Amino acid sequence: MQNDRVELVRADGSTVFSTLPAWLRDAHGTTRWLAPRVSNEPGSATMSIDLDFEGLFFPVLVDPAWSSVAASNKRRASLITLPSGKVLGLAGPDDPYGAELYDPLANTWTTVGSSTLVHSSTIAQPLPSGKILLVDNGPSIATLEVFDPANNTFATIAGPGGYATNRRGLAPASGGRTLLLDSSGPRVLVYTEATATWTGPYSYTGGINSSATVHLGSGKLLSAGGDTAGYPFSAAEIFDGATLSWSTMAPMSTAE
Repeated sequence: MQNDRVELVRADGSTVFSTLPAWLRDAHGTTRWLAPRVSNEPGSATMSIDLDFEGLFFPVLVDPAWSSVAASNKRRASLITLPSGKVLGLAGPDDPYGAELYDPLANTWTTVGSSTLVHSSTIAQPLPSGKILLVDNGPSIATLEVFDPANNTFATIAGPGGYATNRRGLAPASGGRTLLLDSSGPRVLVYTEATATWTGPYSYTGGINSSATVHLGSGKLLSAGGDTAGYPFSAAEIFDGATLSWSTMAPMSTAE
């Protein structure tokens, strides 16, 4: 729980799922914030919100609204939203190589082709071809997979090897490139689908670990903060996916 939000966080500290604070508003414009509750049981967790309408005037708008959807056929380890709006469900304890597609318009799950790799804590990025690059956390990524939404099949591709151990994100860049961020450096590995090649790693020049990094939406990555030998830093740098280089910028006002 973080500030009336529910967050699902991996062991490496990266956020998998986060809710916005919930609220309701009545016919007179009165707003009431709602506190979610999470109950944990072996193998599952349930999130719920209690609604208190005392003293409010109807109609009342509840945001976010909750509704039940169809259950998947198997428990899934990763859920990935595709550009089409459908959701790809991967792996899981009962079906490690299986996959399903959820169609939010039809509210249905459909079994699709099996993967070659076992996926867990998966991040994904659409490639120029429309295929989806899938990357998992682990000690080595010598082999990766792509999912093709056109025919619902998986295919393996060569990965960058054992460079990345703490994968935090994927982002598009110019020239048909895809940036894979490893936050332990931080450093960036670059995949070019047209030539099926990887280049890098391109390392942050400051040598800072565990910095926070975001995609700026222009094929660039902003990395700031972190630590060296346990001491926090305020330094910040930008990685340019066009020039494949880091550049320094004004530091933060506070070391974090």
